[in-house]
Amino acid sequence: MIQQEIDENAIRQMISKQFESFNPDLKNKIEPIHPQIDFYYNSFNICLGKQGSGKTTFMMYELLKLSQINTLYNCILYISPTDNDLTYNSLKTLLGDKLAIYKTNFAESIELLSNYFTKFKDDTNHIFIIIEDGSFLLSKENTTWFTWLCSLRHLRATVWMNIHLWKGICPTLKSQITSVFVMKGYSREQMQYVYRQTCNDKDFNSFYIIYTTLAEHQVFSINNITNKIKIIN
Repeated sequence: MIQQEIDENAIRQMISKQFESFNPDLKNKIEPIHPQIDFYYNSFNICLGKQGSGKTTFMMYELLKLSQINTLYNCILYISPTDNDLTYNSLKTLLGDKLAIYKTNFAESIELLSNYFTKFKDDTNHIFIIIEDGSFLLSKENTTWFTWLCSLRHLRATVWMNIHLWKGICPTLKSQITSVFVMKGYSREQMQYVYRQTCNDKDFNSFYIIYTTLAEHQVFSINNITNKIKIIN
């Protein structure tokens, strides 16, 4: 029996044409927000640093940049185990009315976000979720947070998490991370774990040498989408 040839080009054209019919305002892919914004819509971002290393300051710096442009974010949710974060409380006043930030704790966040995702499931708006010291959310599978972190583009959610340790993140979630921002102060051995479990185009020696050049207030950025590393001033 003669097999009929499959027209693969026609199939690709059909798929492309179908995609063109989608509403471009949905932004339901991992895609850039702005050339000067160092994270993406629908992305999972880890900011890795020791206590007092400047993680919250850097996060607020990115929020201040975000406040200067028009975006699809209708809500920024800040989840923290404490009310006494002096850095956050001080710098959030710089945002003024440009971005509305709602603060909550871990106990209340599940119900709050569940309600949000239900209410806005057919909407074009996005939510930006910031989590302080949430390493315990990353160690287990089969949890609500695990499901959400693996479905961000469907939820139209961006997650930024400030943590101290890389090693405790479960392997499945490491594969979902879009960008890693590393503060100075980690050893060669600690950075080997990060290097082996992220995407970049450098050998380890070059990777670590660039990391060790970090000056005060600079951040080492690993982009798992572009496979590039850079230093953010």
